[in-house]
Amino acid sequence: MRSITLRILALLICFANSSHLSSMEKIDTVSVGFANFPPYSIEAGFTTFAPTSARCQTQKTIGYGIDVDFLEAVLREAGIRYQTNFYPQARLTLLLKHKRIDVTASLFYSDNNDAYRYIQYDIGGATTFYAHTDIAQDIMSFEDIRDHILGVVRNESFHHDELNAWAQNAKSTKVIVANDYDHLFLMLEKRRVELIATNDILGAYIAKKRSLNRIVQAPFIIPYGTDPKHDGIYIATQRDFPEQQFAKLEQATKKLLSERALDCIKERYGISPLSPVDY
Repeated sequence: MRSITLRILALLICFANSSHLSSMEKIDTVSVGFANFPPYSIEAGFTTFAPTSARCQTQKTIGYGIDVDFLEAVLREAGIRYQTNFYPQARLTLLLKHKRIDVTASLFYSDNNDAYRYIQYDIGGATTFYAHTDIAQDIMSFEDIRDHILGVVRNESFHHDELNAWAQNAKSTKVIVANDYDHLFLMLEKRRVELIATNDILGAYIAKKRSLNRIVQAPFIIPYGTDPKHDGIYIATQRDFPEQQFAKLEQATKKLLSERALDCIKERYGISPLSPVDY
């Protein structure tokens, strides 16, 4: 009788342990976190533009930013339930590191591999320049930029050492600093500056949103690099994200990228897609 009782007890312990392990293999509702940073993440929501490519659905919709829309599409494709919340930028990575949220996107790679797990979904980009039509056509090189009064956003980095040094020179009379991108474009519209430097995604989004008159992108651009560690954009999960669900995220990301879903989402925010990149 004692041996039978011990066997039953052992089976109950095994069952309890297996149930515990099973519950750890899946998060019922994944917690998604973002910080407000249009057009990548827009807490208030945004009535998107209608895409122009025939392969994309043409109707307008309410979106919450390029990276929010893409990550949510990945989660739906993976069959994973989720809930999205917005947090202050300063708290976001700490929440992920301490597993208070499960996943975010729009992150660059960090060497702190103990904190996050990564899935790359975008790379590259460029610094672009906008000017009135009478000036834009003449901006063909960095030297051409030096001939004009340039507007930049405070503390912005342009992936170009000479431009960074020139834009951050407090004594320069050829550089005027704006507090944000809307202010930057307003300065250009009022001709307080002759041209402005922007991130390509932010520039295209704001230019489309403001319906600019006689302001266009200049031919000269400064491409970012293509090194995944320095220039890749990632979905990041907390370190203990369940393995099976992580694999589903990877598979869903690859599938949607192969279908150019990210390009269609970008078009909804005024960004013309570049040639596809294989990861």
